[in-house]
Amino acid sequence: MPDYLAIYRLVLLLIDDSRFRPLAFQADMSLDYLWKRMAFCILSSNVRYETAQKAFQTLFADQASVWVSADPATVEANVQHALRLSGYRYPAIRAFQLAASWATLRKRYSDLVALFICEQDSAAIREFIVGEFSGIGFKQASMFLRDIGAATDLAILDTHTISFMNALLGTRIKVASRRSYLTAEQCFLEMAEAHGVRVSVLDTAIWAASKVSRERRQGRC
Repeated sequence: MPDYLAIYRLVLLLIDDSRFRPLAFQADMSLDYLWKRMAFCILSSNVRYETAQKAFQTLFADQASVWVSADPATVEANVQHALRLSGYRYPAIRAFQLAASWATLRKRYSDLVALFICEQDSAAIREFIVGEFSGIGFKQASMFLRDIGAATDLAILDTHTISFMNALLGTRIKVASRRSYLTAEQCFLEMAEAHGVRVSVLDTAIWAASKVSRERRQGRC
């Protein structure tokens, strides 16, 4: 772990903060634009980035054939077939989640855009998304909102982030509930403030340190 922390400190020093300017939120985001970003966030839960990317490309290579039906059961069957072809690890449950969330977004698209425009509290927007969309927890909702520029103050807490925080702070944080996620997020936000960096910069430093440390242990660098 000392190796991990040393790499983290080096990465944090080298990262150019100017490269992590928050995305500008656009109120005229299309249904298609929001859905693609939401779908990727759902797909990326508990799998490697490369796996999610491959599944995403398979699903959206020919969008009409997968998403055109108004029947959620038909969409679910189409998605599950595409996910199996891509070698995705959880084809059945993700197909159910994606079909349900697609149906919800089509129904609540205007409400969601209005919420983005009128609601100033990004945590409240996240609560709405977690409550309305299948397959989206606090981490995925935070990722989605950051991806579309609707929030900059929400942490994306994955296993690497939690492991790092526990190592640095000497804690035993576990994210197993809404309450524990919010508690861990507050610690993370305080760490970012202490370093004088944006949350996205701290995310990147931890991710890079974790990746390099893991590759060193595996003898790949």
